Amino acid sequence: MGMDLTSRDYSHTDAEVVLGVAGPVGTQFRVIEEVIRTYLNEFLNYDLRVEIMTDHIKDLRQNGLAQTQIDESTFLKRADTLMTAGNELRERRTDILALSVVNSIRAARPSQDGEKGPGGQGHRQLRGPSESGRREDVEP
Repeated sequence: MGMDLTSRDYSHTDAEVVLGVAGPVGTQFRVIEEVIRTYLNEFLNYDLRVEIMTDHIKDLRQNGLAQTQIDESTFLKRADTLMTAGNELRERRTDILALSVVNSIRAARPSQDGEKGPGGQGHRQLRGPSESGRREDVEP
């Protein structure tokens, strides 16, 4: 018993949808991404923009928030050192990667005049827990 999405009225075409997909090392995310992209585009006329967590880990590490060196010599060493760096970042603040993604999403949003949305200049800046509450860190 499936849903018939072709007959529904989707009048909220400007609504933003955020999905998170996680899986073990070696998962074929490109296949999953393509299925989601096709579905969202075909039925809802949505575009898909992908945020990759390892890119956020690398950026935060480059900004001095993690000391773990990323070993690019093999796929497994790269994956292991990126996970170690991610764990190191989460020791600083458990939601640091989520905040990085939210700030990146905010930076990519168009404003009402079509320009980059709020947070566009500071999407790599994260405040420490003593400086701000979580709610203020991700305000719209």
